[in-house]
Amino acid sequence: MSDENVEHVGVPSRLQPFVEKWAHAREAERMAARRNSSPQERVEFYQALLAEFDHLVERIGGRKPEDLSEEERTVLYLLLAGVEVSQMVEVFGAAGMGPEVFPEERFEALM
Repeated sequence: MSDENVEHVGVPSRLQPFVEKWAHAREAERMAARRNSSPQERVEFYQALLAEFDHLVERIGGRKPEDLSEEERTVLYLLLAGVEVSQMVEVFGAAGMGPEVFPEERFEALM
């Protein structure tokens, strides 16, 4: 059964479609989501998150992850994924990485 139609409490409506793919607690899972998405999917996620970024940071800012509610942790994981995908989007855009770049599979999450 797919969770596509599940509403994630506390997540703005424009970000709802991205929760299942991007909101992961572990960096390795977020890296896998980034590797397994098309450049266009990364751009769409990044643009949607950027529109809500300031509001979301204000909402959870200054607190430790363990002090956040489950809904707020989902927001935190989306923010982390957005930051992690931002360089790819800002540098390479919808074109994706060029042939002169190391394949992402060569990089490992350290956490």
